[in-house]
Amino acid sequence: MPDDTKKITLTVQELIAAKNTLDQLLSLQGIDYKKVYWLDRCRKSIYDKLKPWIKFQSEVYEKYAIIQLDDRKFISWHEYTNFKKEFLTIFSSFKDSKISDIIYNIDLVFDKYETNYSSASVKVIPAENQSIYFEELEKKAKSIDPIEIDYWIVEVDKMFDEVLKQLPGNSLIAIEFILKMAETSNLILH
Repeated sequence: MPDDTKKITLTVQELIAAKNTLDQLLSLQGIDYKKVYWLDRCRKSIYDKLKPWIKFQSEVYEKYAIIQLDDRKFISWHEYTNFKKEFLTIFSSFKDSKISDIIYNIDLVFDKYETNYSSASVKVIPAENQSIYFEELEKKAKSIDPIEIDYWIVEVDKMFDEVLKQLPGNSLIAIEFILKMAETSNLILH
């Protein structure tokens, strides 16, 4: 198990890939608690160094994002009984009404009982701004000097090897500097 701190210098893109891989890895079951401890320390070390980047990314997102209203509607459960009664009343008088009157009355009932979701809006980057957004992030990421982080080596034994196999290969490459292959491991990184 790790007992000494190691250092490595990585680019912002490599740090983001490593953090995302560690997030994904730590969400999986079957990892020994000691390995979870050291993997989490590595993730926190990376996250601390990424805080300025995350702040910048949020600012750029706010710059290009717009509010998109959610136009989905629903009928609340406590109004459903009244809605159902009125709705069925329209069809009980079907013989005496014209189709246009029925449709009009259905619309009135829905208008009366439908409400919007309470979280009626979400921020999104419109398609026409996405390339500009990603270009600005990429340009900034390339302009940042590589960052030195602390990390700890985690040995990959047979049990941990099985958990790692659940990750895509490119994810494993992002954290290979953390992993030390035990003799019992079948994992191949190179």
